[in-house]
Amino acid sequence: MVTDNAAAERVEEVRDLRDQIAGLQRQEQAEIVFKDTSPRPPKATVWSLKTGRPVRVPHHLLEKTLAKRDRDGSYLFTAYQDRAPQYRGGTVKCFLHAESEERALLDAIGLANVVCTKENLISDLAKRMHAEHRHSAEWALYVEARARRESEDWARRQDAQTEAIMRLAENAAGGGKRPVKAGET
Repeated sequence: MVTDNAAAERVEEVRDLRDQIAGLQRQEQAEIVFKDTSPRPPKATVWSLKTGRPVRVPHHLLEKTLAKRDRDGSYLFTAYQDRAPQYRGGTVKCFLHAESEERALLDAIGLANVVCTKENLISDLAKRMHAEHRHSAEWALYVEARARRESEDWARRQDAQTEAIMRLAENAAGGGKRPVKAGET
């Protein structure tokens, strides 16, 4: 028999299961796993009325999303693509993209197999924000490696500059000849 109270009955069954589990010892409880196997909620596409950007929204959030308004009172999203402006994504690639300019350094630090397909970021700021939020661990490794490489390059330049100054000083002191040290003939 199907009742109108199916949701309430399901909640009561879960409550009863929890009571049964509470009577088990801790070791036995660790062996029990609850897994939600529900399918993901279906999504629909809405478009931003400001940028034309498509956004995937779960069905249960559609009403709330389409009701959002801007400061001037106009709606932010539409369900009709032809009512939105033409979307123009950027051309900046994620730092993890297979064709990014950072790829050589990423390969060198062990991130050769980590790839992101995002290739339409609008600016370098958007690239950094994407990296910090979507690839935070990889971004931290990359920033550290880049800082280390820049530090090593700076040290090499300093050494070369010091060596050049020493050669100039030697040439100035000896008129282009190496000065004679004590004990040399």
